[in-house]
Amino acid sequence: MKSIKIKRISALIIGIIVLVSCEDLADINNNPNSLTSIPDQYLFTNMCKYTVSEARQLTARSQVFFCGTWSHLYSSGYPEDRYRINTDTDDESIVWQDLYSTTSLGLAADLKKKLGPEGGTPNPVKYAMVDIVAFIKILKITDLFGDVPYTEAGRGVEGILLPKYDTQESIYKDIIDKLGDYIAVFEGATLADGYGTADPFYAGDMTKWAKFANSLRLRLAMRMRYADPSAAQTAITTCLSKPLMTSNDDNARILNFNTTVVYQYSGWYEAFVNEGSFRLSKFLVDKMNASNDPRLPIFALPNSLGEYEGYPNGLTSEARASYDATNVSVTAPVLYAKDIPSYYLTYSEVCFLQAEAALYGLGGSNPNTHFRNGITAAMLQWGVSQADIDIYLADEPEASLTGTTEDDFRKVCTQLWMSSISNNYEAYNVVRRTGYPVIPVRTGLETPQLDVGLTNGALPRRIQYPVTEITLNVDNCQEAISRQGPNVMTTKVWWDAK
Repeated sequence: MKSIKIKRISALIIGIIVLVSCEDLADINNNPNSLTSIPDQYLFTNMCKYTVSEARQLTARSQVFFCGTWSHLYSSGYPEDRYRINTDTDDESIVWQDLYSTTSLGLAADLKKKLGPEGGTPNPVKYAMVDIVAFIKILKITDLFGDVPYTEAGRGVEGILLPKYDTQESIYKDIIDKLGDYIAVFEGATLADGYGTADPFYAGDMTKWAKFANSLRLRLAMRMRYADPSAAQTAITTCLSKPLMTSNDDNARILNFNTTVVYQYSGWYEAFVNEGSFRLSKFLVDKMNASNDPRLPIFALPNSLGEYEGYPNGLTSEARASYDATNVSVTAPVLYAKDIPSYYLTYSEVCFLQAEAALYGLGGSNPNTHFRNGITAAMLQWGVSQADIDIYLADEPEASLTGTTEDDFRKVCTQLWMSSISNNYEAYNVVRRTGYPVIPVRTGLETPQLDVGLTNGALPRRIQYPVTEITLNVDNCQEAISRQGPNVMTTKVWWDAK
């Protein structure tokens, strides 16, 4: 029933957009039965959809070309896989412009005006929901680029066409503070206060929204624990004192549908069909083979030998042209099905974060229990049977925290990275923040030869600011560069401080 309602809402939004784009607006305005404005619940649904379930162009570039290949979950023939810039399509500009699109941040700004204390229909619960969805988009942007527009983002209608850049530190700390406020709002709210069935995340369930907000807060606090240990510890302690996600039913995700209607299906489908055949990385497949991971037969098809083989990342153009890919496994269709859900934050990730916190004495206890719960949840998310999960937990050394703190941390991070195969933003964040799994530095002396790119073989730490910002928003962009560091791929973002 929920799926049907979401489809109807999406269809209505598309219909409204078609109507208001008609040339003969006079007839519409004179019709007393016509809509003169779009109800905010439909705008909220649309905002959620485009914030989490991204369209083809953004999915291909942000999820695969940048985050997917740099985290070594996927391999592609595009320049980013070789640590280079795609000068043919200016992918940096595409990612920047699509992430800052008015479909999300512009809608959020408009809705917050209506829902705020001075708005026409003030509602603190809906305001909190809208703001949190806007946080999702801003966090994607700052995690990829570093210092970015935040307080002035999405305010073009107010005449702010050249927004200032906020520091990543200030963005993180402001969002953490506001999430704390919004958790309190949700704790005192009821179903009638929110967007109800127009809420594609939780159908208006305020308990789930409170857990989601707190789980997101924990993610951010753990991410900055190397950059500001004191502030991180304070936030972590608070998060662990309140309810977090407790099962896969709490996962923050957007449903997609097996349909021919544009934008109602997953961007992963279009990315694979229209942008090229992406292969699972040899780096990922080798790790899954080594630990007999039962997800591997779900993620990849066996080759002619009945084995699973990934494709190397970073091959030079010459090496790629001569590489024998006969036995490289084909990526399983389940990873780019039309109706694959778009995940933003999952229960399994929360388990791994709790394991990390307990492991380092930051709060909580029983890191191994949280770790194994995370593995179980991540595998159940992809349809692995409980029997196969039990065998994995019982037999594989990688499934238990039994070594040194650092090696156990490696295991936690590796499982979190692996569980992010359909949310490559987080996989890339994990690799940068923790250093695990360890991505080898390329030397150019490998066989087959790897390209050292523009980073001398080192893993890129961020996406460069696009040319459009450097040439149009000159003063603000240059101020950010002077503060953060050179506008190159090797400059680290604030929280990348281990």
